[in-house]
Amino acid sequence: MDTVIKSTATEAAGYVANLIAEQIRQALESRPRASLVLAGGSTFKPVYRQLSEMTLPWSRLDLFFGDERNVPPDHEWSNYRMVRENWLSRYQAGEGPTVYRIAGELPAETAAKKYSEVLRNYGENKLPVYDVVLLGIGSDGHTASLFPNRLEEVIAKRVEVINVPAGQPPEVERITLTPLALSRSRLIVITATGGEKAEIVFQIQRYPEARYPINVIECSYGRKILVLDREAAGRL
Repeated sequence: MDTVIKSTATEAAGYVANLIAEQIRQALESRPRASLVLAGGSTFKPVYRQLSEMTLPWSRLDLFFGDERNVPPDHEWSNYRMVRENWLSRYQAGEGPTVYRIAGELPAETAAKKYSEVLRNYGENKLPVYDVVLLGIGSDGHTASLFPNRLEEVIAKRVEVINVPAGQPPEVERITLTPLALSRSRLIVITATGGEKAEIVFQIQRYPEARYPINVIECSYGRKILVLDREAAGRL
């Protein structure tokens, strides 16, 4: 895993947005459509805002979600709502990307089953290969909705329902892609900013074993990049 350190969170967001844009451009040179798996969390709000200002053939992009909380799409906890407000709301119908959201308004098990079918149909009865997968890192070491020391729960599936550990707000069920699905990418971009992430970034780099999900998710068809600001890299 390559590591890139930028001076500020703003610079890190700009670097990530440019990485995404370049990967999409390259993909569309040889294929009719490209695909991007989105991450939630405040780290990615400035990334999505910068993407919204770029001129790309967005109508040829398919968007997926790495995880979602078991809430309706207009709920304040919804990852889809965050992406819509910071990126997708600027497009008229037919102008923007095609969005394959996780139906968090449904019972969690139903939503997981339906999203697994979406992925299977998109991949022609096998898992798709994504052009870019975005992942963040929580201060407890979780990524998407995969939590440390609990990966045995999701090892054999592509989409899984996760009961959030006690004390991890908000305590609602989550639907998440698993390492099996997330690893099928040409580029995985992991982003962490802020001093509160410095310790967990250090631990992940120092102990690259299965306890941390980010170390289990391999990039099967390309490279994995960790993008940090100076504060998050403070212990490296």
